[in-house]
Amino acid sequence: MKLWNPKAAKEAKNWTAQFNCQMAVSFRSRSPDPLLLRAVEVFGKAQKALNWLNTANADFDGKTPRMAAETEEGKAEVLGVLFDLEQGFPA
Repeated sequence: MKLWNPKAAKEAKNWTAQFNCQMAVSFRSRSPDPLLLRAVEVFGKAQKALNWLNTANADFDGKTPRMAAETEEGKAEVLGVLFDLEQGFPA
């Protein structure tokens, strides 16, 4: 598993910045979202990663992966599903 992917980090940073601007939050005051970075590494594109993170998923009891990751246990579960997807296993 890659720990750092500069291309994915740049794309995630750009999408995070756009999202934050829409929410009237300055990107400069925040660091890139590590969950988004990991999802971009798995899906290859920020838009696909954002769609997955913000869409309700049966694997997380109907919550979005982002909502499920609000707890440490949920975050571990989301990262586990991302790992499975990266390895080609069905989620």
